[in-house]
Amino acid sequence: MKKLVMLSLVSTAILGTIGTTSAMAEELVGNTTGDIEFVENDGDIDYDKDVTDPGDGGEDQGDGTDIIPPEGGDATTGPLRFNYVPAIHFGQNRLATKTQNYYALFDTITKKTDGSTEEKPTFFEVVDLRGGTKGWKVSVKNDRIFTSEGKSIKATLSFTDMTIQSNSNIVDDVKFPTVPEQSVETVIGNDAGSSVVLTQADSAKEQGYGSWSVRMGDTLKRTTGQGKDGTAETGDVDVTKKDRNLGVKLSVDGGQVLEIGKNYSTDLVWTLESAL
Repeated sequence: MKKLVMLSLVSTAILGTIGTTSAMAEELVGNTTGDIEFVENDGDIDYDKDVTDPGDGGEDQGDGTDIIPPEGGDATTGPLRFNYVPAIHFGQNRLATKTQNYYALFDTITKKTDGSTEEKPTFFEVVDLRGGTKGWKVSVKNDRIFTSEGKSIKATLSFTDMTIQSNSNIVDDVKFPTVPEQSVETVIGNDAGSSVVLTQADSAKEQGYGSWSVRMGDTLKRTTGQGKDGTAETGDVDVTKKDRNLGVKLSVDGGQVLEIGKNYSTDLVWTLESAL
């Protein structure tokens, strides 16, 4: 037992000596740097072309997941680009004897995460990855002529309840591109080459960098299907006017002969311009 005690004391003394020596060691410091550089992103890689959930309109924001947008839309390439612009569908509607307002169908998107589908307001997505904030604007042009098998009718397209969401986690409202006030009706004019500005990013206010979804309408604001335009609160329900998007309206002039069973269509020209 005595030998064991003596060995224990010796070990303790040696360990104590080692600890004292470490505490007195000289501290050596080396300094380096880290660096990174960025280049424009022109969207030539598949994942850069993904469209983001635009949300339901109004105050609602999408969940940031990637979606498959509705068929019939279009996209462009380049560091300043449309990731998606919509075709606008008004579906089947009853004939009317006078000027009549019709409202668009909601868009149906597909979630990439689980394949589920959801209704969304009409929307488009702009991406600006040129670096910094250089400014841009979006306009849409239409000649008001809808044609089917050589026959044409005149109709006027208009938008209300426009809102914008950042898909790039930008939260400073000052840096959001501007859209018309939600209560303002933006009407494509009567001239053949008429266009209207829907969204504008001001470089002086550091607006426009990243990805943005501009929504027209709100999934919580739908036509009732009641009354002449389907917007009344009383009366019989016309199923062809029910649950439409109040944010996108087509006014078809009276005094025209309309054919049934024909799909009247028109060209919508969406333009994204860099600010000069």
